[in-house]
Amino acid sequence: MKKVLLGSLMGAALGMTAGAAHAEGVSINGFLTTSVARLGKSDVTYLNAFTDQPRFDNTDSRLGLQFSGEINEWMSATAQLIARGRGGNENIITDWAFVSIAAHDDLQIRTGKLKFPTFLISDYYEVGYAYPWIRPPQELYSLNPITTLVGVDALYTVPVGQANLLLQPFVGSNRGTAYVSGMQAPAFSGFGLTAGDAINFDAPVLVGLNAALNFDIGTLRAGYLQAEVDQAAFGILGEKADFASIGLTIDWRNVVLYAEYADRNVEKTAIANAFPDQQGAYVTLGYRFGRLLPHVTYATMDEGKDASPLALKQTSTTVGLRYEFLNGAALKFEYQMIEPEKNNTGMFDTVIEDAALYGVSLDVIF
Repeated sequence: MKKVLLGSLMGAALGMTAGAAHAEGVSINGFLTTSVARLGKSDVTYLNAFTDQPRFDNTDSRLGLQFSGEINEWMSATAQLIARGRGGNENIITDWAFVSIAAHDDLQIRTGKLKFPTFLISDYYEVGYAYPWIRPPQELYSLNPITTLVGVDALYTVPVGQANLLLQPFVGSNRGTAYVSGMQAPAFSGFGLTAGDAINFDAPVLVGLNAALNFDIGTLRAGYLQAEVDQAAFGILGEKADFASIGLTIDWRNVVLYAEYADRNVEKTAIANAFPDQQGAYVTLGYRFGRLLPHVTYATMDEGKDASPLALKQTSTTVGLRYEFLNGAALKFEYQMIEPEKNNTGMFDTVIEDAALYGVSLDVIF
């Protein structure tokens, strides 16, 4: 488990298995999460997915397959497919698909569809087995609705004493989908939109730098990106947004710590209505007792640099238990109390005082 928690790329999350399947030089790994969750309040929806009706076909349930193979001594290819429990079994997406070029012993160049290195666990966000929660704290992880980019990046590793510093500049483009929040719904009613409706947008320019210091007991990561955003229906064309984040994970003598902060800033124009300035943070502390990892998380979401009546504000406290009952298989149990700020919907579709979210999941890698 420790190697999984400290890993930073697919190998950390999937490479722990006894061995990947091989077919004509292609290695195949996989992961699966099946879960059920129930909101302890009626007539309200959380994260556009969870209600008081327990369902297995929710946004947490998913199946992933990763394919990788060598092209020649300098190049390799990797692809990852995801099928989600929500939206029907026919919805299979290519989460990433890229070619990697070994330009030097310490330098890789990758091009194609790449995982966006926005957060501490972006590389293995979909692999539920790789972290303690059923779902990463959404007060922070919902701040960037784009999780991949189509473009190019570089992975350059520099020794720093007993540690290694990874520098990852990137540039690319992509399209994304955001969802109308409960706070936005009244303002967007003139567009025929209600809470939970999709807003599709284009990001023709995404450029930034990710830096991660990997040391014996953890990882310290920081990143920054700038984007141009287009959304014709809202009069958004080439408007600027930037995103900064910093995070730390520690696994030391059975103590497990995650802490992260992110800040989103946009121009004071039409884009501020669709994507108001927001900031989010969380801290998770756990202690491992053999195969058991009880943990507690406090998370917060608030308006950013420029105050906006459409910004989401809430806090949550999550108590969870991860039980690795077999190698490559973990059961998780969670209780989360979510409290929006007064007169704010938080990530619900309407204003409420608070609500509890209960969840159970099974995560496996193979």
